[in-house]
Amino acid sequence: MMVFKKVLVLLCVPAALLLAGCGGLTYKISKPTVSRWKYADVQDQKIVIRIVDKRVGNDTVFAKPFPSAIPVKIKLEKLGDPISFLAQNLEKELCARNIPVSCVTSPDQKADLTLDVERFQIINRRSGGFAPWESFHVFKGSVTNANGTFPFHAFFFNGKVPMWSMDEVETPCINMPLSIMIKEIATKINRLAIGAKVGDNGVALLSEHIRVNIGMEDNGPFWKVFELGATNNPAAIEPLKEFCNAKDNFFRACALSAIGNLGPKGQIPFLKKELGETSEISKFMVLKSIGDLETEQSRAFLEGMAKSSSEDGITICKELYTK
Repeated sequence: MMVFKKVLVLLCVPAALLLAGCGGLTYKISKPTVSRWKYADVQDQKIVIRIVDKRVGNDTVFAKPFPSAIPVKIKLEKLGDPISFLAQNLEKELCARNIPVSCVTSPDQKADLTLDVERFQIINRRSGGFAPWESFHVFKGSVTNANGTFPFHAFFFNGKVPMWSMDEVETPCINMPLSIMIKEIATKINRLAIGAKVGDNGVALLSEHIRVNIGMEDNGPFWKVFELGATNNPAAIEPLKEFCNAKDNFFRACALSAIGNLGPKGQIPFLKKELGETSEISKFMVLKSIGDLETEQSRAFLEGMAKSSSEDGITICKELYTK
């Protein structure tokens, strides 16, 4: 009888999780983690960035299910308006890096840069009670300064199989990737339209800090890997490629993503070689970094990958970078 009870409990847990997914879930958005290092030799004059909401149709829904997945209704507390959330936290992230900025959403505010937002969204997927909860965080937009308009994208993926409660997915699938997206958007705004950098000595010190701390914590020092990818210095490429050999899948994926944040010119052969990795998160981050080239060749490669695969993650990445 005791054995029967244990089996019954184990069978009920996935069923309960599945029902929770169908009935709706509530998660609290936490404050994004800001960078702890600073750019040097940055101008003192404050830069005003006007953020313009150009989302239309289904793209105005911040959290939505993947069409072929279990429909999941999500309520995100402490988010408020997604564009205001983006503006507030981009300002905090860039200021933390020693770039004095003010991010505004008022159309009447004079600005030095304009960030047009076409997509800023979380796409959630769960195919069954035993399946992982997967979240695809996507951004599409462009930044304009006196030199022109520069389109760019951002993408991150993570998943987790909830064992006892759907609360288990809040950090790995909602809040952690959202922080990563804020960092990536800030990094690309700087690289394309501002130009602040970390010098070679700073890159070397940060790289050594990462080496020393690999294996000392869960997922490794992955926040530092994103900081390395935000240095806007090509000297960071080789250390990031080194960190792509890490055993931890999440840490490795972060290093692959950070290569794209730097602008992966000349790194396509390396990234294609990394596609042999079997983990979903690493594979998707390779495709994301190839997409970060923002060229006809990179878009054609993603189109070809999508034609040869039925994986939802590849489809989402391809559609983000090619449409």
